[in-house]
Amino acid sequence: MPSFFDRLRNLPSAMLSISAWRRFVQKYGTYCSILMLFALMFGFGWNQFGSGGCGKAPVGVTNPIAMKVNGISITQKQVAAAQSQALQQEESSAQATGEASVAQAYATAVVCS
Repeated sequence: MPSFFDRLRNLPSAMLSISAWRRFVQKYGTYCSILMLFALMFGFGWNQFGSGGCGKAPVGVTNPIAMKVNGISITQKQVAAAQSQALQQEESSAQATGEASVAQAYATAVVCS
């Protein structure tokens, strides 16, 4: 029977052989997969526990500064208002353009028929 030190010397080559890994998986594969499953469940559960769960908004300043333009502070509320105003203007211009193109298509259809 080989001594402990002989086994220790042959350990790197034994760890790299495919047959050694195959024997290990056949013997302990189920236990390793169960251990990994519990580790993942615990890890993801702890992550949710530490962050406070879903749906909680971070507590902060009610109207923080979003940007500065020429030294003037602009808040997030002002940026949101400007974005919604620009969106409304785009929708109204698109609607007017769409109505004009529908009228033009109708006139073209009437003339061609």
